Amino acid sequence: MNLKVDLSWKVLVGNPDDGVDYSQANNLFNVRTGKSFLNKIGGISTLDFLPYTLEPTNVFYNALESSMRENKLVGKKFPFEFKSDSIGNKSTRINVKIHRYSSKITLLSVSLDPFEYNGSIDGLATLQRLESHVQVYNLIRTICGLIISGGKSTQPIQYSPKSFPYIALEKTNETDSISNESAVELLTRHKKPKQEIVKSVIGKNQDHQLDENSILVDRQGIFARYASVSGNYLVSQRKFESSNRMFELAIVIAKILDDGDYSALNEDEKASIANLINNPNVIFTKSVTAYKTWLLLIEEFKLKTLYDFSVESYLLQNNNETESSSNSGWSDGRKWFMGILSAIILMLVGWGINEFKTSSQENIKLLAPKDGNNLDNNGATKFSWEEIRDSDKYILFIEKYETTKQKWIEPPGGGRYVANKNKMSLILNENGRFKWRVIARDSDEGKVGESKWYYFELLKKKTPNKSFENDGAKKRAASQL
Repeated sequence: MNLKVDLSWKVLVGNPDDGVDYSQANNLFNVRTGKSFLNKIGGISTLDFLPYTLEPTNVFYNALESSMRENKLVGKKFPFEFKSDSIGNKSTRINVKIHRYSSKITLLSVSLDPFEYNGSIDGLATLQRLESHVQVYNLIRTICGLIISGGKSTQPIQYSPKSFPYIALEKTNETDSISNESAVELLTRHKKPKQEIVKSVIGKNQDHQLDENSILVDRQGIFARYASVSGNYLVSQRKFESSNRMFELAIVIAKILDDGDYSALNEDEKASIANLINNPNVIFTKSVTAYKTWLLLIEEFKLKTLYDFSVESYLLQNNNETESSSNSGWSDGRKWFMGILSAIILMLVGWGINEFKTSSQENIKLLAPKDGNNLDNNGATKFSWEEIRDSDKYILFIEKYETTKQKWIEPPGGGRYVANKNKMSLILNENGRFKWRVIARDSDEGKVGESKWYYFELLKKKTPNKSFENDGAKKRAASQL
C-alpha cells in the first residue's frame, strides 16, 4: 500500500537529579510560558494547567555535538537533518520540543518529517517503535540523560524511556484502505487482535469521530487514518493535533497523580485539574468532539480514580498535621493510635486504587542462571525467565556481593537493565557472588509480575593444564608404536 506517514512520539523524561530545577532560566534552557499550547486544542475556554516551553540554549546544543556526530545528524539547532536507515536511507529531519509541567516532569515531543511508505502493516508496526529508529533513539536517550543530570552528564540513559507513538496514515486513493483490524493492531501493538478487542477499541472511539476519517485514542497512543481526497481532510488534521495535545495533558496528569506529586501543585493548577477530571464540560465549551475525546482519555488513564486517591491522601495528611499541631498535649498512646489509624486508612484507599494492578501480578519464574549455580566467567552471562502476559517490558536487577564491605552493591556499569523480551545476555566482567531478579511492567508502567532473588557465582574460567595435556599426548603416541 502507498501511504504518507506522519510519525511522532511523546517521551517522558525521568525525574531530575537532586538540585536540578527547570522552573527558571538556566544554562541549558530559556523558559517560556506555554499559553500557545491551548491554541490548537479545540473547545477549551480557559485553563491554568499549562506547560512551560524549555527553549534549548547554545550550551544544550554544544552538549549534543558528540551524539550528533555518532548518529550522523546535521544542524545547529532543531530540526536536525539526517539519512534515516529505518525509512530506506532517505533524508529526513527530527524535531524535538520540550515541555516542563512541574519541577520533576519533563516531556519531549519528538517528530519526523512526513514520509512516503510502500509496505505492509507489519512494517508500519515496526516503524512506530521509537527503538526502530536507531539514530533518533540514541539522540533521545542522550537528551534524557542531559536533562536528568542538569547538564552535568552527556551520557545517554541506560534504559528505554517511556514513549507513546502518534501515527497518522494518509491515503491518496481509495484502494489503499486501512482495515479496523489493522488500525487496532497498530494502535494497541497486539499482533492480530481478537475480534472482541477490535470491536471494543472501535466502539469506545465512536463518539468523537467526524466522518470516515477516523482518529483512534488508546492509553498506548494515537492512530489516525484519513484520505487527502476527503472534504474534511483539513478538519481531521486539526483534530489529530488537538487529540495529541489532550493526550499529552492526560499523560502528565496521570504521572503527577501516580507519583504522589499532587500536593506540590499550586491552587490554580489543582482547580484546573479538578475541573478537567470532574467537570470537563466547564473546560470544553466550544467543541463536542474535543469534549468526548477528553472523556475517553479520562477513562483510559484512570484519571478519576487517581485523582480521588490523591485528594484523599492530601486531605488526610493535612488533617493529621493540623491535629498534631493543635493537640500537642496528646498522650503517647493516643498519638500512637491515631498514627496506626491513619496508616490503615491510607492502606485501604491505596488498595482500592491499585487493586486492578496488583490483582493481576504474576510470580515470574527465573530459568537461568538457576538458584545456586556456579558458572564459568567465560564472556556473556545469559539470563532468561518465563514470559508474562500483558508485559510491555522487563526490568532485570543484578547485585554483586562486596566481600570487603560485606554488603550487596551494583556491579560496575550499573545493576538495572530493561529488556523487551524474556532474555538478556550481559558481560559482568568480575568474578564473585551475584543475585538477580526480574520485574515485569505493562505499557502504563504498572507492575504485572515480579520474581524472587536468585543467587549464583561467577568463577574464573578454567584453563587447560598444558603439562597434563602434553603427558597425555606422549602416552597416546607411545601406545600407537
